[in-house]
Amino acid sequence: MLKKDLIATTAVVIGSVVVLTCLLWEPVLSLKEDYVRYNESIMQDKITEQVIEVYEDVMKNSPKPVYDINKIEDLIV
Repeated sequence: MLKKDLIATTAVVIGSVVVLTCLLWEPVLSLKEDYVRYNESIMQDKITEQVIEVYEDVMKNSPKPVYDINKIEDLIV
C-alpha cells in the first residue's frame, strides 16, 4: 500500500512539474526575448552616443579650412 502511495505521489509531482513547465515555457521565452531586445536597444543608444561624441571631438579638433567659404564655387570642378 505504501509503495503504491509513493508511486502515485511521485507521478502527481512529476505531472505537475511537466504541466507547469509547459504552461510557463512560452511566457518565460517571451520575457527573455523582450529583455534581449531591450538590451540591444540600450547598446544601440550607447553606440550612437559614442559615435556622436567622437564626431564632435574630431570636428572640434580638426584644422580649420584655409579657403574662403564664400568662394566655394571656385572649388567645384
